[in-house]
Amino acid sequence: MNVWYTTLEMKDMKFLLHYKINSEILNNLVLELTPFSHLSSLNLVRPQLNIRKIVAIVIYQFTHGSNATHMVNRFNVGASII
Repeated sequence: MNVWYTTLEMKDMKFLLHYKINSEILNNLVLELTPFSHLSSLNLVRPQLNIRKIVAIVIYQFTHGSNATHMVNRFNVGASII
């Protein structure tokens, strides 16, 4: 086993551990969903979340099934977002 990983490989391995997909797939999902991000801008009180963060929250919720309190702390978003 090779223990000398590049920074990019370590980042992708850490990402894979947390989200159960690699960062390339997340980037592709974000690119596909970006045209639809304007549809969710109905909230006039808070600024709109970054589409990358929204996709990451959804993927994390699907893969881990965490409760709302954990998700709020993990992603530093309001409870009403989750």
